[in-house]
Order: sequence, then C-alpha cells, then structure tokens
Amino acid sequence: MVVPILVGQTQRAVVAPDESVPVDPYDVYRQFYTQAYHVGSSDPYTAITFAKLAEEGANKTDDLLAKANTAFLLGSLYYQIKSYASGYEAYTKAESLYPSIDQRGYALQASWGRAVCLIGMNSLGKAEALLRTISPQLEKVLSSGEYAAFLIDQGYLYRKMSAWSQAQAFYMQASEFVEDSYQEALVRLWLGTCAQQLGQPHVADQAYQEVLKRCQFQHWPELQGYAEMNLGTLADAQEEWEQAELWLQKSQATFSTDSGYVDQVIEVSLNLSEVLQKSGGLRQAYTALAECLPLADQALDKGLAIRLYNRLMVLATQTGHEAIVPELTAKLEQDLVTLEAAKADFEQAVNAGLIHEVDAYWDTVQAADQDYRREISLTILAGLCMLLTLWMLYRQRQARRTIKRQQAQLRAKEDAAVQFAADWQAAKQQL
Repeated sequence: MVVPILVGQTQRAVVAPDESVPVDPYDVYRQFYTQAYHVGSSDPYTAITFAKLAEEGANKTDDLLAKANTAFLLGSLYYQIKSYASGYEAYTKAESLYPSIDQRGYALQASWGRAVCLIGMNSLGKAEALLRTISPQLEKVLSSGEYAAFLIDQGYLYRKMSAWSQAQAFYMQASEFVEDSYQEALVRLWLGTCAQQLGQPHVADQAYQEVLKRCQFQHWPELQGYAEMNLGTLADAQEEWEQAELWLQKSQATFSTDSGYVDQVIEVSLNLSEVLQKSGGLRQAYTALAECLPLADQALDKGLAIRLYNRLMVLATQTGHEAIVPELTAKLEQDLVTLEAAKADFEQAVNAGLIHEVDAYWDTVQAADQDYRREISLTILAGLCMLLTLWMLYRQRQARRTIKRQQAQLRAKEDAAVQFAADWQAAKQQL
C-alpha cells in the first residue's frame, strides 16, 4: 500500500514542522499530516500522535480527501505497531470516503489495508475472501512495485495458513513485478522459507545465503536477521546444533542493534533456547530466555510474550529457578487479558466494517435496481418505438401496395380505352 502524498484538494503551502501550530484547521491538518508522513517509518508512535492532530484539523474542514487520507495514514501506522483493530477501523473509514471523491484506487488500497489487518489477527478466511475480491481491480490501478507488494501480502496470508505451495506461487509471481533491490531480497527470503517448509533445504539455504550477500552492501537488519534466523532453524532441523546456535546468535545480535526489533529478538531467543536444550545445555537454554524477559513487556505481539513466559516457566522448574514462576504467571495472565481485549476490539471493528460492507452492498443493490428499472423503461420505450416503426413500415407498405394496385387498374383502363379507340376507328373505316 502507498500512503497518499496528496493531502488535500486545495493547493496551499505546507507549514514547516518546526513552526508554531497554526490556527486555521486546514493548516493544522497540513502541518501534522506532513510530520506524521515523514516520521512514520522510523517512529510510528510519534507519527500516530501527529496523525491524530491532523485528523482533528481535517474533521473541522469540508475536505473529504483530507479526512480520507488521514484515516488511511492512521490505518498504516496502527498496522505498523500491530494495533490491528484500530488499523482496521481507520482503513474502513478511508475506504468509505474515497469513492465519494472519485478516488477508487485508494479505496481499493484501503480494502487491501483491511485485509492485512485481518491477517494480523488471524482472521485468515475473511482476509482471503477480501483479497480475492479486490485482486482483479487492484491489478489495474497499482504500479509494478505496488502490485509486487500486494502479491507478497498474499504470500504472507498463505504462509500463516501453512499453505506453503500457494505462498510459494505468490512469491514467484511477485518476483516478476519487483521494482527495487529490497523487494527482490524480501521475495528471495520468503521463497527460501517456503522451500524450507516444503522439504527443500538446499534451495532454502541458497536463498538465505543470497539475501545475506545483498545485505553486505545494504543496511537491511530485518532481512539479515531473518535470513540468519532461518539458517539457524534450517541447521536445527538437520540436527547441526553448533551451526544452528551460531546462526541464531548472529541473528540475535543483528536484531538487537535496533530497539524496533523487540519481537524478533524474542522469536530468535525462543529458537535459540530450543537448540541449546536439544544440545544438552538446559541451563543455557534457561539463561537465553531469562535474559530476554525484560523485553517481553515491550512486545507488540503478545502471543510471542506468552510463548516466552510459558517456556521460561517450564525451564525454571527444570533448572531450580521456581522462585520466578509466580512473576511469570502474573505476566502471563496479564498478557492473556490484553490479548483477549485486543481480539474483542478487533471483532468489534470487523463487525463495524461488515456493517459498512452491508450498507455498501445495499447501496450497490439499490443502484443496480435503479439501473435495472431504467433499463426496463428504456427497453419498453425501445420496444414501443420499434412497434411504432414496424407499424409505420407496414402502413407504408400497404400504401405502396394500394398505389401499385390503383396504378395497375389505371393502366388497365388506359389500355382498354386505347383498345376501344382503336376498335372504334377500325369500325368507322369499315363503314
């Protein structure tokens, strides 16, 4: 998805981010939208604060494009921090506004945003149905690179469904549309994952190594960290414990360079702990997770944090660290409550979105009904016109036949008169 750079209908100068907050609502919107847009990738939480201020300004104007774009931006930011319910709600709002201002391309991208939020919350069936619905239309409006990103997201869906062959097919298709080296490396990474799950370790290893080669010349810590982690799990599957431990430690170090990769550090630590336990290092396995425990509170994916608590409790009881179990239990219960609340919020947002979809459906039905009635009326009118035309043609044909008959009768009378005159002259001559 591409966050709109066009931020409103009226062309005005953008207020510099370091200037004081303007009074005019439209200028408020322009200033904070610009700030949110520029810091979104590096600091999504600050960007959300700016975007909400932009939303307040936009809501005080009549500019529907400003309102739609702000909602779209908020959707992308909420998705970035895995706040899927808020993201879904924001994308739904954007999707409802764009068609009224003839921005159907962005409306479709907002639908795409809703789909990835559904994937994030494991509503995979709904996500699949939505992606299938919008795919034919999106293909017509997206650039090559955007369409590659769309295919990558579909691959992500089938990865989460463990439908590895289908995921692989989407990644292969995406490789034909990638526009930059990062996208190309990303596709290679996930093709490696699919190959690994499909029992093709050599293909997977080759893909991961290729990604690492590209990372030598680029600062792509996320791709590098995942490639190293996957090489670790690949070695683990082949019972090459030392090699697995080495790769996982490298991955852990790569992800630890950026505070934005908390979830990834936890995921790598869980894998490393399993490898250490398999190789006989039970205490090392416990230590690997215990060192990761302070990060659990910062995890965006509470499911990962819950896995960490569960595994750490098991290892704690096996290594004589039972004293930590009550603390872990309390954290586990707290995160379970948080996770359930997030699911409830998401279901509410989805239901609201479904209501929007039903409303849109009935609008479509009513429009179709009006079109149908109009079509029927036009058909009846056309039929009447055709009947009138046929009737007129029939009357013309009848008139022509009458004229021809009368002309024939006149010619017959003329011929009879001429013959009578000739006979009369002949009779006179005989007399």
